[in-house]
Order: sequence, then C-alpha cells, then structure tokens
Amino acid sequence: MLPLPTLHAPTVLRLALLLLCGLLPACGDVKIVFPDADTGDDTGLPDTDTDTDTDTATDTDTDTAPPPDPFEDPASTMDADIVLEASGRTDGIGYGGGLASGGDLLGSSANDLIVGARYVDGGAGVYSGAVYVVADPPLGRSTLAEVAGMTIRGSVEYGQFGSVVTGAGDVDGDGYADIAASSPSIGAGTVYIFNGPFEEGDRLDSDADNTLVGDTEYGYAGAALAPGGDVNADGQDDLIVGVPNSSEGCQGCGAVMVSLAAGVRGTALLSTDAVRIYGDRTYGQIGYAVSSQLDVNGDGFPEIAVGSPYTAGGGVGLLYGPFRSGSFDLSDADAWFAGDTVGTSAGTALGGADVDGDGYDDLLVGAPQDGEAGLSAGKVYVEFGSSTRWSGENVLGSGATLLGSAGDYAGMALGPADDVDGDGTDDLLLGAPYSSVGAPYAGMSYLVYGPIGAGAHPLSEVESVFTGVQQSGYAGYSVASPGDIDGGGTPDIAIGAMSGLEQSIGAIFVFLGE
Repeated sequence: MLPLPTLHAPTVLRLALLLLCGLLPACGDVKIVFPDADTGDDTGLPDTDTDTDTDTATDTDTDTAPPPDPFEDPASTMDADIVLEASGRTDGIGYGGGLASGGDLLGSSANDLIVGARYVDGGAGVYSGAVYVVADPPLGRSTLAEVAGMTIRGSVEYGQFGSVVTGAGDVDGDGYADIAASSPSIGAGTVYIFNGPFEEGDRLDSDADNTLVGDTEYGYAGAALAPGGDVNADGQDDLIVGVPNSSEGCQGCGAVMVSLAAGVRGTALLSTDAVRIYGDRTYGQIGYAVSSQLDVNGDGFPEIAVGSPYTAGGGVGLLYGPFRSGSFDLSDADAWFAGDTVGTSAGTALGGADVDGDGYDDLLVGAPQDGEAGLSAGKVYVEFGSSTRWSGENVLGSGATLLGSAGDYAGMALGPADDVDGDGTDDLLLGAPYSSVGAPYAGMSYLVYGPIGAGAHPLSEVESVFTGVQQSGYAGYSVASPGDIDGGGTPDIAIGAMSGLEQSIGAIFVFLGE
C-alpha cells in the first residue's frame, strides 16, 4: 500500500516531487499520488417498507416504482461497452485529472470525451503529452489515438501537456463550448484554453487561443482545473485553476486563481484579472482540488470551494459568489470545513450536485485516507446545501457520509453523475482506485443513486459497482459522467484506469446507459 506523502519538505523541489508524483518522470515507475433516512431502491442502499396501508380494497396509494437501474449490476471493466486504450505503455491515460467532457465539441450531436495522455510522445519528444477529443466512439476496443476526432499535441519535451483537462464552459461568450488543458510540471505551470467551435484534425498546445502562465516557479499552476460558471456575473464563464505549490501567502500554502479573463486571446499571467485566493496554512496546499460549478444556497451565483488535504485532517474552504477580481486569504473564506479526524486527507477531490433532491447543490468532499471503516477505506462527505449560508468553522460529516472498505481509498475521484436514472435527482459516481476486489489494486467505482439521505452509508451496500480486473490497474483513479456519449438518449459514465485490460496500457472504460 502506498501511503499519502507527507508534504513538509524544506525545499521546493522535494515538495513538488511529493505533491504530484504522477506528473514527474523523476518518480520512476511509481506514478501514484498516493495509493437514515431510507430513500428508496434507486439509492443502491437497503430499503425499509414504510407503507403501512393494509386496505387493499380501497388502497389509493400512488407510490410509483423507482426507475430501473440503467446499468447492469454489478459490472467489471470487462463488461464495458467501449474501451479506449493507450497506444503504448505508460502513455499516462487514466490518471487523475485526465478525463472530462465538454459537451458536443465536434458536432456529433452527442457529448464528447476529453482525455489527457501526459506521458505520450506527442511529437515533441518524451512526455510531451497530448489531449484527445473523442466523438461517438465505436463499440468494443479501440486505440484512443486512432479514434480521436481531434488531437492536441504538446510542443515541449517533458512538458506533460494534458496532465489535467476539463470542459471550460463558454469562456469567450460566443455560444460555443471551450476546452482547457494544463502542463503543471514545467516552470510555473501553464494553462492552455482552446475556443470552440472545433474541427477534426491535429493542432499544438501553442495554438491555444489563450495561455495563462503561473506566477510562481514550481507553483504547479493547473494541477487542478474546473469550470467555474460565471463567478463575477459578467455574462461569461470563468475558469478555476489550482496552484497548490504556491508560496505567495506562506510556505507551501497554495493558491487558487479564478481567471475572469479566460476568454481573452493571447498570453498573460494567470493572476491578471483574476480572483486570487491564497492559503494561510503552511504546506496546506490549497488548490490540490477545486470546485466545479456549485450553488449551495440557490441564489444563482456560483460558489468557490478549495481543497486543502494536507492540513491536519484536511479541509475545504468555501467562498460565496458573486466575486470581483481581487485577493483573498483562506481566512477570508465564508466557511471552513475540517476533516473529522486527523489524516483523512479531506479535500483531495471536490464536487457539487443536488444529490438529496431538495433543489440546492450539495458540497461533495473526497477523503480517501479516512479510516472510519477500515485502514485507508476512504470516505465521501456530503454536506447538504440550503438557503442558509454556512459560516465560520465547521466539521465535515453533518450530512451524509459514504464509507469505503479497508484499502479502497474511496473518494480519490468524484464525478457527480447528474441524473443518470432519470428520477429527477442527481447521482454520484466516485472512484476507489486501490480496491482489491477484482485483483490486487485493480480498483473499483461506485454509482450511488440519489436521493442520498443523512447518515452513514457503506459503499459495500451499493449495487451499481464497476470493478477493475487488471492487477495494479487503479481503475477509478479518474471518473467522469459526461452525459450521452453515443447519442442513445441516456446518460453514460466513463472510468479511467492506469492499466486497463493489459498491464501498463492505460484505458478509458465507457458504460452506456440503457
């Protein structure tokens, strides 16, 4: 078992190596960062029949059966409808941050997958990296590079372009979806933004419409990316960028930059025209994870959530929108949520979705090293949103908790699944990449159907599971809920594995909803 690294080295280099081992060739072969109420059948959790009406002759009970599970239960990566494989060993496909969707980017009338391959030779030399955009992939096994409709290649040897990818929303306001991809490990880190509409074919990272360069050498700008929505209410989407190795506030405190000018063409410092949030806890490294579009109080303005997994128990800072450009310390956050025990690594992954069905987004926090259910079982906290704003110091766990099994590292990756089963409530897809159910460290992913009620829910009772089969495959190290990939009219899910069906051959497994 590979433990979470202890990141309090005195030098920038050692801190950088420990923070993002998966981004650096210096790490050698070790490229892992670190190893209630009953709500119905569709939760994947046990039911309790609360219908006490026994008058069958006059029964007017209008309860309807929950919608059917759109995925076969249980399933393994061998059962995937679509398998997109690396073209060579250690291409870096399936790593955390390297899987996303940005909607219909290439005009296929279905959603497209964005896949980063940080270690591939994109044409500029070793580890120059590449990003693939795949539209309407064929059923069965295919080589990702051969079926990609558009390929963006890194132009710097060891640049590891495509380490993190995301659909950026519409940052230039032209009505077309945009893409962001990063190269965190070179210099201060760089984020590349490509504006739609897109055409099939090849291009280079240097063809980006907007290039945002980090301010701090070895700051790892772009170690986390997320579409922020319109955080400053100017009518255009903004981009959230994690800079977890920044020492602007204090040594290793980290920073989060929300670029308000992501749609401006050209090259600029990331901090230019941005909301700048600096950590205030030494080696807390905020920006290891950042939120996606999140509105927990329902006022129509997105919030910003920033993860700080290397404080004592980990934690999450929350700032309510709207924002204007300017600087904040994490101490200025409207609310702080601390992990409930030391060493939980809370804040390793973040997400937002309305998983309890009350109309407010809920804050989702991955804590993969939490030990409540067993050593390194992992946990996902669900903090329920409401019209009442959170404030001050809080302890995670007041809402629901989803508990992994010993050794799972559950919550390493989160992919809110929107409403997969069509019951009107968002669902949650999460990765447990160290699970050894299918094979040692083969990994597993769980699809938890909403509504999710308060209290503790063991993930071992969830019915929709997707088990890895390749030893040391770490399936679930990246997960995504991209919507309808094949145009079949139902949402699909995608799971990344660093070794898919063959050792060291990364893969993306796509399961089509029925």
